[in-house]
Amino acid sequence: MKRLIVFFACIGWAAFTIAAPAAAEKKSADKPAAPAAAAGDAAQDGQKTAPPATTPPAGQKAPAQAAKKDEAKVADSKFKFEKPDIKPYTDFPEVPVRMASLASYIGFQFGTGKLDVAYVCFDTESGQKTPDRAYVFVASSTNAKPVAIHGHAEQVQQSKNVKMASSKPVRFEIPPLRARINDADVIYKIECVCGHEARANCHMTAQVAYKEGKESKEARNNATFVLHANLSNLAVPVPNEIKVLPLLGAAKLQLYKYDKTQPPWVRPYITIGENLLLEPLRGMDNSFAMQLKNKDTERIVEKGKLPIKIPLFSGAGDQGAGDNFQLKSAKAGKYEVQATIDAGPFGDLTTVTDLPVTANITPTTGGNKKTK
Repeated sequence: MKRLIVFFACIGWAAFTIAAPAAAEKKSADKPAAPAAAAGDAAQDGQKTAPPATTPPAGQKAPAQAAKKDEAKVADSKFKFEKPDIKPYTDFPEVPVRMASLASYIGFQFGTGKLDVAYVCFDTESGQKTPDRAYVFVASSTNAKPVAIHGHAEQVQQSKNVKMASSKPVRFEIPPLRARINDADVIYKIECVCGHEARANCHMTAQVAYKEGKESKEARNNATFVLHANLSNLAVPVPNEIKVLPLLGAAKLQLYKYDKTQPPWVRPYITIGENLLLEPLRGMDNSFAMQLKNKDTERIVEKGKLPIKIPLFSGAGDQGAGDNFQLKSAKAGKYEVQATIDAGPFGDLTTVTDLPVTANITPTTGGNKKTK
């Protein structure tokens, strides 16, 4: 009797939904209007795979390892965004910018479609002043007119060793963006701050509420996190094309290693793409699980938790700018540091790096500490 084996594979891409601003502001006079209220109430060494704890019998798979590998593939395939059409700044709808040669543009892709992009134009009065107006245009919106946003000038703590900017930093609140990605509802609340410590500096933070499935209450399927990005080299004045920053993608756990001095240390951090730094809030681990292994003896000599702390105005190029995992005590030798984290909808992330110790470390010379 013949046996029929049928393999079914299906990939479901659900339509996304976007809530774009419904009204556009009138052209402004030289004097900015009152700030608009925020809308809505919901927003290095290379990565390696950790070795399996035990070796399965010949011909058998390690179930836990196979599950993690499959889970990583699922997380990686969740966020397949269509590449947006290259959009020259001249395609941006006409807006009353005061200094066209100094206007700067950036695009935030919040959904899977190539039109799911919120394009932002930052407008300044002169080359000596921080942008104080912005215009937001959502490509997929039925409302073709950009929305004008007035920035909030505010006092922001500056670094002690950095000369104060000639004008106060200005914060822009982008109207909430909504998308349906696969079976998840995603809401973004984006803020951009221009002029922090230098007039040309611009940083973005996006609080993202991710809910997968209407009835789902699992922590893995419901998460809130913050994305950080330095836009200074992306939102440049009058580019040949507007650069678009995808706001979701496969997450990667990386380790910044510093072994030029003893004791050496590492700093774990999570990135999405080349520009986004991820900070978990809810539904994800809020600390990294760290362990140090002696490569000669295969013995775990140190382990612990390292809280995730990301200062404001950080970006992927800052390597996390948070706490360091520094050895408390270890004999000179060859070591391996492993960091792991349950990153909720992004899956379980692991990375490993070698960490040489050239001199014995004692409790008085070692220990975890913060480094800016």
